[in-house]
Amino acid sequence: MTAFAITYDYLCPFARNANETVVEALQAGAAYDVTFRPFSLTQNHATEQDIPVWERDLTDPGSGVLAHQFGLAIRDEFPTSFLRFHPAMFAARHDAGRDINDVTVVRDVVASIGLDPDEVGAVVASGRPAKTLEVEHTALVEDHAVF
Repeated sequence: MTAFAITYDYLCPFARNANETVVEALQAGAAYDVTFRPFSLTQNHATEQDIPVWERDLTDPGSGVLAHQFGLAIRDEFPTSFLRFHPAMFAARHDAGRDINDVTVVRDVVASIGLDPDEVGAVVASGRPAKTLEVEHTALVEDHAVF
């Protein structure tokens, strides 16, 4: 089995192409052990004076961050649903042109894959996905010189 990690930000069309290819391969039975790692383009473009995206209020965390947090909640707490959520969130942004910074849109995507948006929202509200985003994004920057 081949193991690797792949980064993503739901804002990025190139990440979408790569991630959807990997998801399709996994769904077709490819022998991959994949770790999906979040990378926040919004944090990457923040100045030193800006509050880090993972420390911001959930009502205005920065572009794409809400989608990241819901995605991480699903990846870590509802892992059997992640391969359905991941392409659905990319499609909401890039096919339907929906505003993935709107909690209603993100909750709609969650519901569309058969999960309860309130359950996933409770995980997001716990702060665990924000902490995960901080740890994983920071590791990508520090350990792998991503951007």
